[in-house]
Amino acid sequence: MAKAVFTSLNGIVAIAADQAALDNLNVDIVKSNYTVVDISDEVFNNVRLNKSWISYDGTNITEHGRLGPNEVTDGEFVPYSVPTDQGIPVIRTEAQLEFQINKAKKELENYLEGTTNSAASSYLASLKSIDISTISFPMYQSLEEYMESQGHTVTHPLQLM
Repeated sequence: MAKAVFTSLNGIVAIAADQAALDNLNVDIVKSNYTVVDISDEVFNNVRLNKSWISYDGTNITEHGRLGPNEVTDGEFVPYSVPTDQGIPVIRTEAQLEFQINKAKKELENYLEGTTNSAASSYLASLKSIDISTISFPMYQSLEEYMESQGHTVTHPLQLM
């Protein structure tokens, strides 16, 4: 069963595919006063692929749909475009995708400065090899969903500690 790690204020700090992956995180759960909660593999993968995010109220986990360029965090819907039969675009422009790729690369590079992690290294290499000119916009999936669809295993920043 997958795991989610939350602070004492119920903010998420990590996700792990299973207990072994949790044990490999560089965190002292007890000393940090973190709470580990079981989540389904489906919820884990939804968070890992940025299809959704989760919150914890101290008792229950709630899965929330992803916030795309058409939504704001206070729940007020702000449409930038009309949804199509494919849904609402997740990444509207090449510049947005490039920003997300650069952000992901920086997070992985920072993490890899102090550690060795073959999954993170492999995903970083995959991100560096993306040819944005071959991608059509708008995209109706997250960067992470796109990378998985291209055969790359995504390492989400919440899997790095």
